[in-house]
Amino acid sequence: MDPALIYEVKPQALDDGPGIRTAVHFKGCPLRCAWCNTPEGLDTGPEVAFDKSKCQRCGRCAEVCPTDAIDTDRWPAVEPALCAGCYACVEACPHEAITQLGVPVRKIVEAAAICRDMPFWRVSGGGVSFTGGEPTMHMEAAGKLARRLKKRGAHVLVQTCGHFDLAEYDELLGPWVDTLFYDLKLMSGQDHERWCGVDNQRILENFVLLNRRALGGELDLVTRIPLIPGITSTPANLRSFSAFLRSQRVPRVSLLLYDHGWASRMKGLGRELPDAPFMDTPWMTKMELWVCRGYFRGIELGRPDGRSLIRKDLGLGGLL
Repeated sequence: MDPALIYEVKPQALDDGPGIRTAVHFKGCPLRCAWCNTPEGLDTGPEVAFDKSKCQRCGRCAEVCPTDAIDTDRWPAVEPALCAGCYACVEACPHEAITQLGVPVRKIVEAAAICRDMPFWRVSGGGVSFTGGEPTMHMEAAGKLARRLKKRGAHVLVQTCGHFDLAEYDELLGPWVDTLFYDLKLMSGQDHERWCGVDNQRILENFVLLNRRALGGELDLVTRIPLIPGITSTPANLRSFSAFLRSQRVPRVSLLLYDHGWASRMKGLGRELPDAPFMDTPWMTKMELWVCRGYFRGIELGRPDGRSLIRKDLGLGGLL
């Protein structure tokens, strides 16, 4: 496996856990969800991303490219098959239209990029969130970083798809994690394999075991379900999840809205968009959101950041 890389450190993140947080995005994911909201984190290796909206077509990137992989008249401007990974174009672009995705964890730590928000963590009850991609693909590196952050008093949160070796997690990462955001997508193993690339047996098994710990007070576990139109938001899937969560005595669930913004970033990485029913769907209406929430009556509903809903949130389309 490639060494652990981070493609972004996002300061003052507000939707990645309680308080003001620093979100650390790892590269690499064992799933291939057709609607992936963070395509930059799918592959473990370094990449070059192109942002068409920032490009002024000055041509400096093409001038320095040793393999003629760049043409700003097309989108994406960088041809992945030709890119040699020298990142000369990144240095040459004055408009930051081309960026390097993937920096070793140690360089991020040495630059102290993660701890710049420490004063905000302390006053807001925030901390650091490991997200991705999938942080558990790099248990050792993520664990070492989490341990260093805990020594500095940070609250550490890990967002996961659940597809990992639980014994390895318990040994290398789990001891330094305060909160786990656990994303569940499809109850049907066949549907999960179709839309996410792998079946969900390990994901559900890990969830059951970790939820038992949460019920015993050993872990803060936040269950989250993304609402993907026509895929995860169907009555059959939501009914199945409702029954499953009730059987496991899960006290709280956060429902996440589908974000349309990932498609342009996927194209900027030179990847094909999926032929899927959600590609051209409009934002969910308030009525549709109310219907989705209705399947979970009796279970406390949470916001995307894991906090409980308050009365004013119920009228907002962006929060569930």
